Formats: sequence, structure tokens, C-alpha cells
Amino acid sequence: MAPPPQSWHFTSDIMKMNSAFTPALAAITQEISYGSLPPDVKTVARQALMDWVGVALAGSNEDFVHSMARVLSAQGGAAKCTTIGHALRLPSVSAALMNGLCSHALDYDDVHFAIPGHASAPVLAAALAVAEDIGSSGRELLEAFVAGVEVSCRLGIAMAPTHYTMGFHATATIGSFGAAAATAKLLKFNLEQIQSTFGVVATRAAGLKAVFGTSCKPLQAGNAASAGVLSALLVQQGFDSTKDVLDHRLGFPATHGGGNNLQYGLEAPRSVSDFSLSPEFSKEADAAFHLQLTLFKYHATCYETHSAIECALKARSRIGGRVDAIHSVSVEVNAHCDDICNIQDPNNAFEAKFSLRAAVAFALLGIATGDPTQISEANLNAEVAKNLMARVTVILCHDVPVPVARMRVELIDGTSIVEENDSSVPMTDLVAQQYKLDRKFFALVSPVIGTDRAKELHRQIGNIDNSKNITDMMTSLSLQDRKET
Repeated sequence: MAPPPQSWHFTSDIMKMNSAFTPALAAITQEISYGSLPPDVKTVARQALMDWVGVALAGSNEDFVHSMARVLSAQGGAAKCTTIGHALRLPSVSAALMNGLCSHALDYDDVHFAIPGHASAPVLAAALAVAEDIGSSGRELLEAFVAGVEVSCRLGIAMAPTHYTMGFHATATIGSFGAAAATAKLLKFNLEQIQSTFGVVATRAAGLKAVFGTSCKPLQAGNAASAGVLSALLVQQGFDSTKDVLDHRLGFPATHGGGNNLQYGLEAPRSVSDFSLSPEFSKEADAAFHLQLTLFKYHATCYETHSAIECALKARSRIGGRVDAIHSVSVEVNAHCDDICNIQDPNNAFEAKFSLRAAVAFALLGIATGDPTQISEANLNAEVAKNLMARVTVILCHDVPVPVARMRVELIDGTSIVEENDSSVPMTDLVAQQYKLDRKFFALVSPVIGTDRAKELHRQIGNIDNSKNITDMMTSLSLQDRKET
């Protein structure tokens, strides 16, 4: 789906005008406008918004989300912004924190290999809070969202692969800059203000992969959203910071493992097939904007388990679901997965999301991995699951690309089944993608707010481009009977 050069020409012009990365990203943020977005970009933006809303509502009833709601309720503040799935109203900084937490609570939100991490979670949490607060239109929301994701992806590419491999949770670190860009866009900042906002948010961007499998992983997405909003609001009130924080020898990339590849962040948008490798120059574009290369999730587990799940589903089909016929299962994945999703013996449902062995066992057993309620301790602790997990071996390889899984299922009768899957390729058929996302949306949202309200919310999101403000949509996202005590 390579677009004509004019669809992303502004990046080339900006490169000619700027020898530094910080002002270039600021100029990209300012340049993006709803009117210049190709139709496909607007479609994917609406799809990503719908998906974000669905997973946020479904995640809003998690225990740790209620813990956050109680803390933020006690802290108080101007009751100006909606919290997803709750009656609580909060200031924009706190609402961004709460909603970013909700949207990543199930680890079912979209991903983007350019970051690498979850693109929409922090950016939309920030943009929705600010847009509701200041009365932005639906079109202003969408252009801010596209700008925020563009900044996140470009900075992620510029810092690849060292930043993520060092142990930083890029959803949180890189996502803070995307959230800041989206907020700055909504506040209509000039170039100098955007650069200052990047300078402020660089002092707050944080996140570690060490906490994967705990409630602190979604907390980091909320922190990123909140940091982006607060940083822009501080600049609006006169705060200053260095305006070259992405170029400075002691700036964010230089001190966080990614100061050598800044030029790659201004390349035309291209698919990243393996985020463990260094980026390469290319004159070809795979998309007009990075948002189009978003990968949506259809399994409620870490995305790096998805190829293994797909292999397991194919294998299950070939053996007619007879797991008793399985002698052993070996899964070859990139060694990088050991730091992401290789919890050998998960103790709870959240850890199971980051366990290749559990994900494979669930898929082979026919457990619906697309239903978050099925990634449960009951299923994890079932004797049949434990027995099957004991037969699953994860093999860490350096010659297997990160998004690829290769599976070999040895059967008791001596025969073998071999499967391979690559989860790095975005769908290009947006009609088919809409169908899959619609099904996911209603499956997640209807149990929370009812079928009729889910249909109305779906209509509001689909018509967001024509909304003078987002008040009605945000009202649909609140649940007045969920009050924290």
C-alpha cells in the first residue's frame, strides 16, 4: 500500500529545514492536520479509537484500576474529565493517568513495532482527557492522535534497538513523548512550545520491562499519558526546558541507549519486521503515516505470544483438538522474547499473559484467548493445562525474527506437525479489519454497558469526524453506578 510521495513529503521538507531531530519532530507535530490526512489514515484512526475504547472499558473493572480510582478520588481536584468505566471525574492530568491504566489493563490494546510497544494507549488517554477538558472537536482529536503516534514511532525508530533491549518499556518512555505531542497539538502550540514540551516530558518519561506481568506494566502506560499532559500544561503556564533534548549530548536518546540513529526517525514510514535489529535507510514508504502500520490484537496476551498461539491453533485443527495425542511441543522464538513473555511457571492470570508456555497450552486446549475472561487462574490451574504446559518447551534462538514463532508438535504415534507464523504484518484490507475489530469491540463492551449503549457508542466513534466536541462520546464511557468508596 505504498502511497504517493506527496502523502508524506512534509518529512522530507522538514529534514531539509532542520539539521536537528528535536525541531524536526516539533515541525512534524505542527504540520499534521486533519484535512491533509489520507482517507485510509482517518479510517485506521477511528478503528484504533474504537479498539482503545473497547479494551479500556473491558479493563476498567480490574482490581488495580479500582485501587487507582480510590487514590485519585481521595486526591481530588477539578471534576472536569471522564474516567473510563467509572463515575469519577478528575482533572485532565489525573484522568489521563486513570484512563491510560484502563486501556492497558488487559494488555489487549494495539501495538506498533516502530516504538516498539503500544502506540494508542498513552496517546489516546492523554488526547481524550485534554480534548474533553478544552472542548476540542472530533477532527482535532484525530489529528492530535495521528501526530502523537507519529512522534512516538519516529522517536522509537531513532532509538532502536538499544533502548528497548536495555530494559526500558518503550510504551511508557517513548509513549510519553507521543502523549506530549498530542497534547501540544490540541493546545495549538507553536514550534518553540512543542520543543519545550519535549524538554519537560523528557524529565518524566520512565518505564521498565522488569515489571512485566504485574499491575505496574499498565501503570506505566498511564504514567506516560499523564506525563505528556502535565508537561504541555506546564509549558502553557510558562515552564521552560531545553529545546534540544533529543539532540543534546546529555539528552534523552543519548542517556537512554539510542543516540546514534536519530536520522532514521525522519525516514518515510516503513514496516518494522523485527524490532531487535537496527533500522536501515530506505527510500520506499510502506504507508503515508505510521498509524497505518498499527497491529491490532486478537488474543488477550502479550503480542510476542501471538505467533505461537496461531501456530498452536493450526496444530490443534490438524489433530482434531485431541491434546491427549500430544507427546511434546517445542516453540522456537527469538531470544529477545526471554525478556518479554517467557515466564516459565506463571502464578496468576496476569503472568499467564506473558508466558509462552501458558499461551500455547491455552490455544492447544481450545481456550478462547480472544476473551480476556478466559485468561484466568481457573484455566491456568486446571490439571489438563498444567499437564500440557509441562510438555511445552520454549527454545530461544538468535536466527528467528522477533515476530516469528516456529512450532513442532510431536505426537505419541511418532508423527510430527510443524507450523510457523509471522505476526509483524499489518492488515491492508481495512474492511476486513473493521469487521474483526467490530466483533472484538462488541464482545468487550456489551457485557460492561449493555448492547444498546454499546451500539450507540460504536455509532459515536464512527461519526467522530463530524462531532463538534467529544462530550457525548465521553459520557457514554462513564458508569455512574461504579462509585469508589
